[in-house]
Order: sequence, then structure tokens, then C-alpha cells
Amino acid sequence: MSLAPTVSPAPASPARFGPRVSALAASVGTLFLLGFALRLWCSSAPLWNDEIWSLRNLLPIRHFWQILWGISHDNNHFLNSLWLFFAGPISENPSWLRAPSIAAGALAVPVMARLGARHGRAAALAAAALTAGSFFQLTYSVEARGYATATLALLVAFAALERAIEDPRGRGRWILAAAAGLGFFSHLAMAPAIALLGAIGFGENWRRDRGFIAGLRTTLRIFWPAGLAMSPTIGFVAAGYVLQGGFTIGYFRPYAAAHAIGAMANLEMTTFGLDPSWRVLDAFALVILPILVLAAIAFAALPERRIAYAAFLIALPAAVLVLHPPNAHVARYFFAASPFLLLLAAETFGALWSVGGWPRATAVALLAASLAGDGFAIARMREGERTPWTDALATIANSGEPALASSFDFNVGKSVDYSNLARHAKLELTPIAQLCDRRPAWYIFEMPGNVVAYPTRVLGGADCRLTYALSGVYDLNLPSQLPWALYRLKDAAR
Repeated sequence: MSLAPTVSPAPASPARFGPRVSALAASVGTLFLLGFALRLWCSSAPLWNDEIWSLRNLLPIRHFWQILWGISHDNNHFLNSLWLFFAGPISENPSWLRAPSIAAGALAVPVMARLGARHGRAAALAAAALTAGSFFQLTYSVEARGYATATLALLVAFAALERAIEDPRGRGRWILAAAAGLGFFSHLAMAPAIALLGAIGFGENWRRDRGFIAGLRTTLRIFWPAGLAMSPTIGFVAAGYVLQGGFTIGYFRPYAAAHAIGAMANLEMTTFGLDPSWRVLDAFALVILPILVLAAIAFAALPERRIAYAAFLIALPAAVLVLHPPNAHVARYFFAASPFLLLLAAETFGALWSVGGWPRATAVALLAASLAGDGFAIARMREGERTPWTDALATIANSGEPALASSFDFNVGKSVDYSNLARHAKLELTPIAQLCDRRPAWYIFEMPGNVVAYPTRVLGGADCRLTYALSGVYDLNLPSQLPWALYRLKDAAR
């Protein structure tokens, strides 16, 4: 038996229910302010590798319009790059550079509340609270990139799609078009998300119109303005490809099923405040949570949203496992699934709340546990930021021995270049192949996964052995930046 309401309640008279509506609006407004304050507080950490990369892409740019076709690179999130181009000369303050993401992440809170309100007041409040506190959502709301604005645009587009399905000739399709255009301009990964919305629209229209052709015709009527709104960004990408001689993918890792599944599990856990490093929770993320998702779709979700949940929470992961796309090891590439997980959880909360008794108590306990987990994750992140990567580079710069090597020049090199440009540090990154010839005084070791920072590291080959002693560890418990272990040359024997 479904817990979801099947009949929308009759409109309430303003005189009778006005105070309740006002209380709901005040509660959502409070959660919005809390979400904004939380994001602002967490935005003060130094920029990390990919944010620095975005700034480096702008170095040769002299006029803002060159951003549109002069940086043919997947890390050129057009809207964010335009902001950085104009904001960077004013201030290098990290919160200032991250302002669009902070605002977008906070604005997602009332938008999610509105989506939840279709199920009921309890679902609206749960959706707002979960979005405000979600660790996954927060991490992409405090970085100078395009994920947060793309997520906000996706939520607005989905809300508009629901309106457009009810009235295909109404305003909803134009709001959908504006959101699709803005989201795609924010991040190119918005394209498959809009394609999924199109599939959802077709599925719903087919279900309602009871016919393939009629459903297809209605879907095209809804989505042609969205295609038109996305066409300028398509043109910019094509122009960049032609003028720059290609399109650059900054980082490429071949598909591996274990990495893709790990990334999906990471998204699930961080969305609900669970610690991905707790291996005991792997079974929950990979087995129990998918079963709960299927049960929630079947018994708690609004009937008109089941196709949407199936598309983003079942079809999207399945497509990754079947199509084997590269770079499937990064949780943020599946960002479109996270808000639908939160919305489904909010609807489940609303359904359990309406039953009362122990189901309501269980729902409240689970919501509180998720928010508490988010709080612990944020606390861990802030603790890690007490020793940021900039401290390691400042230690090297202040030592009078600016030469360093690293285990991963691709990442560390970007940070070194940025420090030299922004802080005139004059650091010298030594290629690892020249380690024995130059004998750099410092060595930065990136620590992926659960790698331990050993007290010493011995580098070099058969004819050269350089011993480095641990000086410090930086940036622990951050979701985006790998932690660094800084080593200093102890002795050298040839």
C-alpha cells in the first residue's frame, strides 16, 4: 500500500490556513538563512586545485568575450569563468570568488522546499533542512566552479517541467528553457541532465496521454525552447574547438567499475552525512540504500514523480555501468542524482510523518541523524582547513630553499604556479626525473585514499638515494583536495 498521497488536497481558505502558510514560509526562510550562513562560513578556505586551474585558464584572456571561445577546456565553466574574470581583480578573497556558488547553494534550499511542498508541509521542511545541511551539496556550494549554479538550475528546470506537463502551452516551458540555458552555461554536464528531464517529460506525457505519438508531440512542445536556450553554449563550445584546434579534457582516467561504484557510494553517503571512510558503511551504501530507494519510489513518492526518480536514481547509475564512460571515479560528476536523493528522502519523511506514531518518530530520528552526520562532516572539513596547502608552500617559501619535487606534478604544479603568481613565492618545482641532479630541499607527497604519511621517505634510484623527513601534513578530511605530506631533505648519499 502506497504511503504517498494520491489526491491533491482542496485549496484551503486564506482565513483558516493563513498562519500555517506563514509559519511554513518563516521556517523555510530560516533554513535558507542558515544554509547561506553555513556556506559563507565554510567558504573561507584557500582555493583548491581545480579552482586554481580555472584562474590559470584566464591568464591569457584580455577581453571577457574571449572566455566564450578562447578557452577550449572542460574546466572552463562559462558563467563561473566570467565571474572570476571580473571579480578576481577586485579581490582574491576566497569567499568573494566563490560568491555565485554560495548564493546558488543557498537558493537551492527554498526551491527544494517548493518541490517538497507538492507532497506536503512536512516534506517541504524536510527537503529544505536536508538541502541546507547536506555535506555533498555544501561542498559544491563553497567552490568557485559551476556545479552549484548548475544544480540550482536543474531544480528550477524540474519544477518548471512539472508545471509544463500540467499545461504544455503555459509559462512553465519558458522557465524550463531559461533554467536549461543557464545551467548548461554554468556546466556542460547539465546536458545529460536536461536529456534525462526530456525522457521524464516524455514518460509522463505518454502515461497521461495514453499514446506514444501524443506524448512525443507534447514533449517536443515543452522542450524546444530549452533546446533553443542551450544552443548559444553549444555554439561557444564549437567555436572554441575550431579556433583552439580541439577541446581539452584536463584529466582523463579510463573507466573502472570499482571506481565508478565507489564514486556513487561516496555521493550517496555524503549526501546524507555519512562518512565514506567508514568501510562498515559500504554495505549500506551499495546494498541497503538502493533497496530503500526502490521502496521509497514504490511506496512513498508521489506517483507523478516515480519516473523522475527512476531516471536519476536508477537509469543514470545503470547507464554509467553499461556505457563505461571515462572519469567515472569522481562523485561530483553524478551531481544531478544528489538533489533527487534528497527530494525522495523528504517525500518519504512526509509520508511517514502523515502516518503518525512510531513511523513519525522514526522519520524524525533519521532526519536528525542525517543532519548530525552532516555536522560532523563539516566539522572534520573545517578541522582539516586549519593546516591548508598554502601553509606547506609558505613553509617552503620562507625556508630560503625554494626547490621542491612532488609525487604528482599535475596537481601540485598548479598550486605552485598560483602561489608564484599571487604571492610572488618564487617556488621551483623540480621534475621527478631530475630529482637526483637537483636534489630539491622539499618533497610534497599527495596521499590518495588511506595512504599513511610515513616519518621518512627514501627517493631516487640505484645510484642516488635521498632521504626526506616528514615536516607536516596538510588539508585532511577535504572532499576535493587530496591531503599533502610535506617532507624535507634529511641527507643524501651517492
